[in-house]
Amino acid sequence: MSMPPSSAAIQSQSSPHADHAPITPMSMQIDSVLHFVDQMPSLPAVAAKILRIVLEEEFSLGELATLVESDPALTLKVLKSVNSADRGGHPISSVAHAFPLIGMRPLRILLLSVIVRDGLVGSDADEDGLYKDLWVHSLASALFAGLLAKRTYPQLCNEAFAAAMLHDIGKIFFLVYFPEKFAQCRERIRMHREPSSVAEEKLFKTNHAAIGRALAKKWHLPDMIENAIWQHHLDPEVVSDHNGLRELLFLVKSADYLAHEALVDAPCPSMTREEENGRILDDLGIGPDDLASIKTEFTREFEEHVSLFDLDGDGATLFYQALQRANERLASIALELDRKNVSLSISNRFATTIVKAGIAFNSLDAISDFFPVVPQFLDADLGIERGVLYWVNESRTFLEGIVWKSGGFKRLFSCSLGKDMEPIQEPGGCSISAGLVRLIKTSREREQNYGHTRETSVSPPFSVSQGLTIFPLFGKVFFGELCLGMAHKEHHLTAQDFLGFSQFVALIVTTLDRLRVYRDLCRRADELSAALWKNHQVNLQLMQTERLAAVGQLAAGAAHEINNPLAIISARTQMIEAKEKDDKKKQELRQIHEQIDRISSILTSLMGFARPAPPSKSQVDVNALLDKVLDLVSPPMLKLNIRIERNYADNLPSIHADAGQLEQVFLNFCINAQHAMEEHGGTLTVTTSPGSLPNWVDIVVQDTGIGIAKECLAKVFDPFFTTKEQGKGTGLGLSTAYGIVTNHYGNVGIKSEPGQGTRVCVSLPVMSPREDRQKSRLHSRETTDEGSRSSLKRPRILVVDDEEHIRDILTETLTAHGCTVDVAENGRHGFEKLTRHAYDLMLMDIRMPSYSGLDLLARIRNQIHKMPVFVITGLASSEEMDKALELGAAKCIRKPFHIKSLIQDIRSVVSLS
Repeated sequence: MSMPPSSAAIQSQSSPHADHAPITPMSMQIDSVLHFVDQMPSLPAVAAKILRIVLEEEFSLGELATLVESDPALTLKVLKSVNSADRGGHPISSVAHAFPLIGMRPLRILLLSVIVRDGLVGSDADEDGLYKDLWVHSLASALFAGLLAKRTYPQLCNEAFAAAMLHDIGKIFFLVYFPEKFAQCRERIRMHREPSSVAEEKLFKTNHAAIGRALAKKWHLPDMIENAIWQHHLDPEVVSDHNGLRELLFLVKSADYLAHEALVDAPCPSMTREEENGRILDDLGIGPDDLASIKTEFTREFEEHVSLFDLDGDGATLFYQALQRANERLASIALELDRKNVSLSISNRFATTIVKAGIAFNSLDAISDFFPVVPQFLDADLGIERGVLYWVNESRTFLEGIVWKSGGFKRLFSCSLGKDMEPIQEPGGCSISAGLVRLIKTSREREQNYGHTRETSVSPPFSVSQGLTIFPLFGKVFFGELCLGMAHKEHHLTAQDFLGFSQFVALIVTTLDRLRVYRDLCRRADELSAALWKNHQVNLQLMQTERLAAVGQLAAGAAHEINNPLAIISARTQMIEAKEKDDKKKQELRQIHEQIDRISSILTSLMGFARPAPPSKSQVDVNALLDKVLDLVSPPMLKLNIRIERNYADNLPSIHADAGQLEQVFLNFCINAQHAMEEHGGTLTVTTSPGSLPNWVDIVVQDTGIGIAKECLAKVFDPFFTTKEQGKGTGLGLSTAYGIVTNHYGNVGIKSEPGQGTRVCVSLPVMSPREDRQKSRLHSRETTDEGSRSSLKRPRILVVDDEEHIRDILTETLTAHGCTVDVAENGRHGFEKLTRHAYDLMLMDIRMPSYSGLDLLARIRNQIHKMPVFVITGLASSEEMDKALELGAAKCIRKPFHIKSLIQDIRSVVSLS
């Protein structure tokens, strides 16, 4: 019988393609492995025929003996195996005499093993221990498969025996031709506890079942045997039931497991395999008693057949070796249990500590109370001799933490941070050691490394520096570190240590986040409380304002209704006084007129409850007004070492303004400057100059105080906004000043920077736009009508007023001065008269039914340039009077009016007698 080449010889053979390099294990792919199988020599014809015969259920011993004797090599192997067994008789020299003595099953085993072994390897592999172990397992599997089939599927006894005998021929192939890689595969199975097929796929890119199928095809084994070799690792339930293949797989899988169990040779024991075999035995109907009987029979048969395999030692020796392997495995399991017990002890210690720490941390409300509590768990419970715990706020400007050592030493520390995490040692603050400063300064670099590690690793990062094991604290808006000195660990963390410390760090981060959120909530609650109080004050002021507005509305209505009768009484009194010859009566009439003026003044004051009164304007010397204010504030400023400089422009024009209100404005600016400089002193400079616009004046108030922060600068004119401490400001001063300047048609601006002082610039017009328009319009009327007045004989005047007596008084007065007068009781009738006639002047009220005075002016604004209009109103608002001037009115006069002044104003636009 020709022998196959040795593994070394085969591996050195060239590929069928001469241009290619020899196949090596390092370049193994499934196609190349199968190609390697194809390169192996086929079984000789005699061997192939013998193999087919022994796989049949019944065969002729005489025919088989004749075939074996035709191959001398095969004859020698059979006789060697037969004579190696202890039979207590003479040596057997003929195959024909040997076969009846051996028996059918031993003969089948003997011939299968001889032919398959010769088909795979030469005699040089017989001495390999792992090689013999694989054949022992194959023999044991075949015996178990035959015993199982005998009790379940007797018709499959032969197929089960052969399939189990050959199911691992792929492993034998790997072992013979790629021993180093096969050893790596076995180690991987042992270390990673992977199934053999998974490990083989990773190393060979194929598995022993696929290789076994290729060998079965090459040897022309029956299809059922081939499929059983190929699919013996599949779940039989997913295999199609074709000619008993599923039952055959049940038998082979269970026999394989029972062989591993008996010989204790499984490289990776698996609870899954045990459960799977239990289900298979249930499906086969093999109970515990049957299984015990099968194992007893196996032991006896194994003793009888092991000698036929030409293996060292008898059955007892092999079982002894199995017992040794079992003891080694038990010792390994014991060591593993010890290791797990130690690991469990460490885990329990960490779990207990974390639970205790969690309960303690949960009861805390302040961060300042949290830091002193942490070391007691790390020191007493986990044996950490020294450590540092700190965190940095979100803006990276402030740091606080604790340093501790065994023996009870604890010290809290905090400091401000400069650029690049540079601790700033403040005078009077807690000192920080040089080592701690270095630790903090290098945290930025570690944080960057942590970020990289977190992206590339599933485990939390840590580092070692200055003899400390450092764990980062990544909060939602903060960063920090837990730095532990662990001399007893010799800077080596086990997996359990690392997991425990990581969980403790997570607890610290969670607690700090909770305390930070709680602190922010408390602060926001205080801010909300203050805002609610301020809102309450605003609501009270709004209620007061609404009450004043209601009073003002009542006063406005009452004033309008009272002013009209007063105007009538005042006018009649003036007319009677003008006609009266008796001096005493004239004096009495004058007293009545004065009291009427007094009543009118009271009504005007009453309107102040509803809206700010318009400025009581007069010509104001700005420099003199500022001197008055500065003289008032200079004594307290001198005591505070504040110097006052006055830089006034000469020949500054006077402005038309309310002196009292402007004094309030500049007094407020000076007091604010005093507060800004009261701690360190400084200089207050007040400068006046002609404005950048014609007929304007600029006033600048500048100090050298602490200045105003940029974020506050845009809010300084908002009501109730103040940067002063409690008791030094209401937040209304600048908003009031802004309102006064605006009512004077002026502008106010402010510039400031922290530490650079504050500059306030006020610009005021010499004359308000309203006054300017009224003056220019009257001047225009005077110049344009100058030449035409002398030619007019009787000026035609229209009086529009809803009060009949006012119309009568004005008609009587104007008629007496040579005027032709038409009247209208409301704006609609006045508009109708204006569309039919031309007039030289119109006198009108603002508040009237059926077109107010403003509506009437809007309708006739295109005719205004031909006819001056005087507004005579009871108590119109300054806004209404401004609107009348915008619509073209030449002058606004309040009731009650002085007849002489009215006639003088009328004479300025028309000719009167």
